[in-house]
Amino acid sequence: MTINDLVKDAHEAAVKKGFYQESVNVGDLMMLIVSELGEAAEARRCNRFCRNDIDVFMEHWEHEKDFNALSYAHYIRGTFEEEIADTIIRLADLCGYLGIDIERHITAKMKYNETRPYKHGKEY
Repeated sequence: MTINDLVKDAHEAAVKKGFYQESVNVGDLMMLIVSELGEAAEARRCNRFCRNDIDVFMEHWEHEKDFNALSYAHYIRGTFEEEIADTIIRLADLCGYLGIDIERHITAKMKYNETRPYKHGKEY
C-alpha cells in the first residue's frame, strides 16, 4: 500500500462513517489530529504499549470473528501504537479531504532535508 492509497482509504472510510455529512472545519480536523497525539503522549506516559500483542491480534483476526472486537480492546485499545496509528489515519483523512498528494510532498521534503545541516542547525 502506498501513502496515497492510505489517504484514499482513510478518507473514504471517514466519509462512509458519516464524518463529512455536515460542513467540515479544517481547524477542527487538525485539532482531532492533535488530540490523537495527546492520547499517544498519555499512553506513553502510562507505559501502555502494544509490544507483541499486535501479533496475537493479527494471528486471530482471520480465524475467529468473535475474537476481533474483544481482542482489539484487550490487546491494542489505548496503547501508544494505536494512538500513533489514529494520528496517521486522521492526517491521511485530512489530506484526502483537501486533495493533497502527500506522498509527493513527503518525497520533496525529504529531498530538501538532505541538504540541511545537522539537527537543521538547531540545538534540538
